[in-house]
Amino acid sequence: RHDEHYPEYIKAADIVSYDVYPVNSNLPLWYVGAGVRRLRGWANFEKPVWNCIETASIRGNAKPSPDDIKAEVWMSIINGSMGIVYFCHQFSPVSTDSAPLRDDETGAALTAINRRIASLAPVLNQPSVANGVTVDSRNPDLPVEWMLKRHEEKTYLFAAGVRPDAESEVEFNLLGRGDIEALV
Repeated sequence: RHDEHYPEYIKAADIVSYDVYPVNSNLPLWYVGAGVRRLRGWANFEKPVWNCIETASIRGNAKPSPDDIKAEVWMSIINGSMGIVYFCHQFSPVSTDSAPLRDDETGAALTAINRRIASLAPVLNQPSVANGVTVDSRNPDLPVEWMLKRHEEKTYLFAAGVRPDAESEVEFNLLGRGDIEALV
């Protein structure tokens, strides 16, 4: 609760990280991406930011679905996270440090997410293109976060609507040349 301390703490770190578990804490999923943005800003965009993603019912309450986990991961990446750490612990009603490995659906989702990230690693590790696209969500209640990358003469647009249960028509206009190769 003392955000003013973060810039000073960050000076001592090579990589900065944070965690928020929105499903387990009954918070909006978009807190994950917002937290990445804030941490990057406090680091003056000079240090890599990683963050933790919830993968289990930590205290026996709500459990993130595979879609929740996927959304948290991609909102993190779109907002600049350079490393994803999965929080796999469940403390209650039974304590385990490998809860997603005991859940076939979650385990399969993590495998699919990791494969997708690995397949896009050459793209994701490129610098983001600033001002390369305009994004217009027709619904003001549905902000759309995006990240644009160029790799081997192809343009990759990653986008996420960051409010649940909101629908909108969204228009993306690429500035310059190139076709969109991948939309995640």
